[in-house]
Amino acid sequence: WYNRNREIIDKYNPDLFWFDFSLDKTNTTAQFLSYYYNYAQENNKDGVVVNYKWNLEPETAVYDIERGQTSDILEIPWQTDTTISRRSWGYIENDDFKRPVDLLGLLLDTVSKNGNLLLNVGPDKEGRIPEAARKTFALMGEWLRMNGEGIYSSRPWDIYGEGPTKVGGGIGSDDLSYTVEDFRFTTNKQRDTLYLYGMKWPQNTKHISVNSLRTGAVDLSGLKGIRLEGSNEQITYSQGADGLDVTLPDVNPNGNGSDLPYLIVLEFDNEVPEYINLRDGFLRIEAESADNSSGRPQTGSGLEHFSQFASLGWFNDPQTDWAVFKNVDFSSKMPTTVTAVAGTEAEATVKIHLDSKDGPVIATIPL
Repeated sequence: WYNRNREIIDKYNPDLFWFDFSLDKTNTTAQFLSYYYNYAQENNKDGVVVNYKWNLEPETAVYDIERGQTSDILEIPWQTDTTISRRSWGYIENDDFKRPVDLLGLLLDTVSKNGNLLLNVGPDKEGRIPEAARKTFALMGEWLRMNGEGIYSSRPWDIYGEGPTKVGGGIGSDDLSYTVEDFRFTTNKQRDTLYLYGMKWPQNTKHISVNSLRTGAVDLSGLKGIRLEGSNEQITYSQGADGLDVTLPDVNPNGNGSDLPYLIVLEFDNEVPEYINLRDGFLRIEAESADNSSGRPQTGSGLEHFSQFASLGWFNDPQTDWAVFKNVDFSSKMPTTVTAVAGTEAEATVKIHLDSKDGPVIATIPL
């Protein structure tokens, strides 16, 4: 396995290795990664990528979810691979292809969560792309020429978006249809521009409301301009307690009668403001931020990793197993509900002890 992949590197100088299996099945994975990355550096390549699906340490390669997405933003870049067909990865006659609006929705949801989309199509025996698939790719390319500013070289914002369509994490969560109430966010590298993507153009109304951009959640005092990409018409907007209300023109800039996603660009004098969730007090404390823990990983040292997620380790004895998070800034986000996320092999409880200037708060949570 190692020698075959090394030959590929030496002969063909690839930019990407994509593996359709777990890289912990071979004992030469570390040797391969080391050779490939060193080869790229020695030959001044801009960058190379290795995809993996399970059981590698984060940042050694790019985590890939087959035909699926994450439910939230991941700090480390990741990828989803899927196919344009609903029925096959290869060529079949009379295939059923996904709609452009749904594929663009998949792209936007993925990018808003710090991900990359690898999209497959199966050519026929002569190497020809099916005509229906070719038209879809061409339409997506045309859409990206107009609306790709918030895709290429973008970064996730503080939240990925909002809306009724919920994407479940993991395999098989990619074939979804989004609504006019679904929105996704990205920013540019400089973080002075916020990109707001409406996942579907509204046909029956020209008024939208983006709850995440409401007064108190986002400070828009530094906003210097707002525009609908591809349109010369001025759009009107106002910020209130229920959201940012925007009035759109009559015609989707992606084409009259089109329901394709659209892009609203918000430019700021300085940095894009942070998102402050005052409504539900949600505050997530990541495993990586623990100041100390007695949790014991199954292998190695430090945090245990399950796919792309970090865990504090295994806890067995309530007298000796614990984790401490110091100097957590609740500020205006003081929670009314505390949730512990854990996997258990039997009935168990977690005891939460919050120390504050007003005294301790102690709760026992069944899992």
